[in-house]
Amino acid sequence: MPFKLVKGEIALLRQGANRMVGSEPDGDGVWFKPDNPDNLTNFNGRTSKFNKGGFINLRFEGIDALEIHYQGERQLLAPAKKARDELLKALGFTSVTFEPKKGAKVTASTPEKIKAHILTRGLDDTNNHRPISFVYLGGHPKKDGSDIFLKVAEADQSLNAELMRKGLVYPLYYETLPPDIRDHLTELAIDAFNGNKGLWNGIDSSNDFNTIKGMQDLRELAIWPKLFRRLKDYFSKRPKGNIKKFDEALRNGTVKGIEDDDLTIVAETHVEANANIHDIYEVEGSSKIRMKFYPEEIIVKGD
Repeated sequence: MPFKLVKGEIALLRQGANRMVGSEPDGDGVWFKPDNPDNLTNFNGRTSKFNKGGFINLRFEGIDALEIHYQGERQLLAPAKKARDELLKALGFTSVTFEPKKGAKVTASTPEKIKAHILTRGLDDTNNHRPISFVYLGGHPKKDGSDIFLKVAEADQSLNAELMRKGLVYPLYYETLPPDIRDHLTELAIDAFNGNKGLWNGIDSSNDFNTIKGMQDLRELAIWPKLFRRLKDYFSKRPKGNIKKFDEALRNGTVKGIEDDDLTIVAETHVEANANIHDIYEVEGSSKIRMKFYPEEIIVKGD
């Protein structure tokens, strides 16, 4: 299945009714305004829902950055902001100002917008149907809306690959990602790990036993964001819960809204085609949890 070329622009602010409205970018998400919104309309049965400025937040294919504002919560803030700032720098924003108190919403940027294009195979299943995208600066020689069979060399030129190369983001693979591109992104992640770059310079603790008694502990950790989101979902519903009960809730479906995602595990020592989130970690006592596999060894089913 080919990727669709969608040309447009990236901006951090838009004009509201009475003032400029700022976005809240992170290390794997920025506002994108397509030149032709029809390219993201009825795309594989889904249609992107744009904000009043005509923008949609992108979801970067193959990578996952530490959360700055997932449903009002965050992960370890310094490396999360580092990924965001490096992405904005790579996009070509030379100056970005954020709200002084929370530091997440943009109040000014130079330049105001950046010409860019994306290659996408589809829209995700969130309410706004974000394009799942490889993101590139500038234009593209082919016609807007063209189908493109993405090769590894072109994927390597994406901002997705650049963030992975610098060790600023985690792998997050869905089954729709072509295997050859997935393998290349894994090579970049392993090279960054071996080079102690970014998260892999003593910051990530996904594979260590972390003591987590609630959101206060989660906020101070750098762990695989997919697992963080599930833990956050649980503690939001069960603030007095614990890790042992989180595990039970996932396995038994006893807490509504806590998704035990369907996965495939492709580790060297363990291959399991019908796995779930609860298969990728182990629990010690009532408050400790660690991942048994590396993020690049996990493929999420669905989109």
